[in-house]
This record gives sequence, structure tokens and C-alpha cells, in this order.
Amino acid sequence: GLAAAFRADRGIAQHPAVLFADAMDGGRLSAGWNQGQMVGAQVVPTGDEPGLPDGRRQSLQVKLPKGENLGLDLRYDFLPQRRTEPEEVYLRYYLRVSPAWVNSPDSGKLPGFGGTYGRAGWGGRGWDGRQGWSARGAFVRPPGPEHPAHRRLPLASYVYHSESAASYGDTLPWGGSKGAAFLEADRWYCVEQHIKLNTPGRPDGVLRAWVDGKPVFERRDLRLRDTPALRIENIWMNV
Repeated sequence: GLAAAFRADRGIAQHPAVLFADAMDGGRLSAGWNQGQMVGAQVVPTGDEPGLPDGRRQSLQVKLPKGENLGLDLRYDFLPQRRTEPEEVYLRYYLRVSPAWVNSPDSGKLPGFGGTYGRAGWGGRGWDGRQGWSARGAFVRPPGPEHPAHRRLPLASYVYHSESAASYGDTLPWGGSKGAAFLEADRWYCVEQHIKLNTPGRPDGVLRAWVDGKPVFERRDLRLRDTPALRIENIWMNV
């Protein structure tokens, strides 16, 4: 995509198609974020590490406190920032997990997209095509020793849509060739996601994902909304 024209991401924020970008310059998050719950998150220095664009000096470190389940709830809300909400968006971020994560005893959420409006499609508030939806990223429990991807963290999408269970969303695993959606510890990856909302009431919504440029997931049959009033409310950085 357009990122190919911006070596190491330099100047990418100036492209007219880029709605928002944050390199955390100066050791802080951009003012564009609606800073919600930063429970275990802080901006930390990052050296020249494989997998990161050259010159990237900051990253957002997220820790889950032992016994807790929330590390980050950070959102970029389109309406207050851009005076409109889109119906199609691409999201790209870089991710590195520590060895503790590849031994996770449970699954959880990662960054993605939200259109809950605080009413439906999150936290056990079941999907409602006229009230809200969401399509966050996710990680799932790492496979056991018998699996070739043992000690790697599998990625997925966690989606509240028309086929979800009564109260909670669906976990949709990412696949891809050669285990591209299984992350090794202590290595940076480029994670990209694309969403295009469905025609209201029709199952034609698109959700796609790439890891390091390799396609790992695609659905073109999602029904996320039944009204044009529901759009993409925010980029949801959730851990």
C-alpha cells in the first residue's frame, strides 16, 4: 500500500489518505488520543531493533499486572478529531511480545476497531446492528508442546457481529502460510488490519489482516451493522 513510498515511515503522516499517525515523539503520546485507562502502559525508549523502522526511538510498553485483565484502553475517536466517522480504515502498528506472553494461560484482546458508542458490542453487551459492533484484534492461548507453533503467540480477530453468541463476540483465528500469524517472543512484527463496514443489513463487510506484509486473515461476509448511523467510531488500542 501507500506505506511502501515512505521508507521507515518518514513523512507518512503528511499523506492525504493518512488519518492519524503517532511515533510518540518526545516520549509522549499524541494529543489526538482519548487517553482512557493506561493501567500498565507507558512510553519507553526503543533502540535500533530488527523489525522496527529505522530511527524509531519510542514505543508504548503495556504490562498486565499479575491477576488483572486490563493493560490498556486507548482510543482515537474520529468524530471529535476529524468531524466525521469513516466506513473503511486501515490500521498498522508494530508489536513485540515478551516471553511471558507466549506462555499465556488465557486469551485476550489487541488493537482493532470499534463502533460500540458505549451501548453494544463490547464487555458482554451483545451485538446489536442498530446499537453497536466491534472488531478488535486478539491473541489466543498458545498451543501445547505437540504443536509446531509451540511457544508462539497465535493472533486472531475478536468480533461482535451478527453471528456472535448472545452476549459475547466471536474469536476468528488468523492463519496464513508458514505460521505467519504465530508470533515469536522478543521480535518486532508489523501488524496490519483493514475493515470496510457492510452495507446496512447485508453480510458484505470486509475484515482483513497481514503480519509482516503476509496475508493471514480475510472475511468478506460480515454483518456488523443494520443502520448507516453506525460507522467506525474509533481505532481501539486495547490490551
